[in-house]
Amino acid sequence: MAPAQRDPDQAAYAVGASVVLTAVPATGYVFHHWDGDASGDTNPLTVTMDTAKSVTANFAPAPADKDYEDAGGTLNASPALGAPMTSVLNAFTRAPDGSVAWKTFSDDDGWGATWNDLGGKMKTGSKPAVFYRWILACDVFVRGTNDHLYWKANRLGDGWGEWQDMGASIMASDPAVCAVEDTELAVFWRNTSGQLVVRRLKDTTWSGIGSINGSSSVKIMAKTSPACVSPEVDGNIDVFFQGTNTHLYYTHYNVNTHSWSSFKDTGFTISSSPAVASWEKGHFVVVWRGAGDVLYYTATSNGGTTWKTPGKINNTAVVGDPAAISRSDNKVDVVVRGTNNHLLHTWFDGTKWLP
Repeated sequence: MAPAQRDPDQAAYAVGASVVLTAVPATGYVFHHWDGDASGDTNPLTVTMDTAKSVTANFAPAPADKDYEDAGGTLNASPALGAPMTSVLNAFTRAPDGSVAWKTFSDDDGWGATWNDLGGKMKTGSKPAVFYRWILACDVFVRGTNDHLYWKANRLGDGWGEWQDMGASIMASDPAVCAVEDTELAVFWRNTSGQLVVRRLKDTTWSGIGSINGSSSVKIMAKTSPACVSPEVDGNIDVFFQGTNTHLYYTHYNVNTHSWSSFKDTGFTISSSPAVASWEKGHFVVVWRGAGDVLYYTATSNGGTTWKTPGKINNTAVVGDPAAISRSDNKVDVVVRGTNNHLLHTWFDGTKWLP
């Protein structure tokens, strides 16, 4: 309890005078209610002086800010996100024994308690890449302990297949994957020369490994990974990465000209691998860990011609790289590893970041 501020502030008042009382909470508290010769929670409150009165403002501790939904777990690597349907998310990560583990979120029930074991053996500290083409058509890619690309697929009615070693090409980053068409995936990674490379899967046939802008002086920062998206699954692709100058770069593949644009420097300094989400061609939200180890984001609605000034998602420090996905127009889900090694979840509802 505490006295309220008075306006006018006098020792005595004429009968019938009006006095405005304002409750001003101290740091860490919020106004709760009036008692004494007043009641309710209107603030400021006008009191008519028809008799001597004593009014006290009551305060309560302010509720703690909740920057993330804590989904639990014991993560030792960054997560990946997939969406088998618009109401469901699946988060994948590296389990302590090196295998791939995943758990489910639904809009109705929130995060489940169980982590499911998908097997495999991932390189220490690496994160998987995942894409759902349909509800029961999921592809997972990881960097193996031998730095090879490994692939595991779930197909309609057949369940999960075995892990497949995709060959002797040495990876120097974790993979990123997106669907280029309904029957085609593109997998990207950094090679040992710092170049961005891609390999495509069309139906059941894998292409060779191709270098993107191989003659460019722009290289991917060591120990970081690219992020990719094909917003309308129409053959166009956008890839984002951290350059060796720590800036956020991107490039676009034009399906009509069958060519990649030059690497474009946004000028934004980032401290992690980026994550990207998109719901429509030209609309991107890019998320990264930045200064103070908190998450930042930027956005564009015109394919990168102009970008929103980067801003903090919240003020809570995190670890590693975020993962992002869009399940509907102008809505984005982000997960990241917390400093408590739990899976943390935040989402953009079209106007603000929640919870």
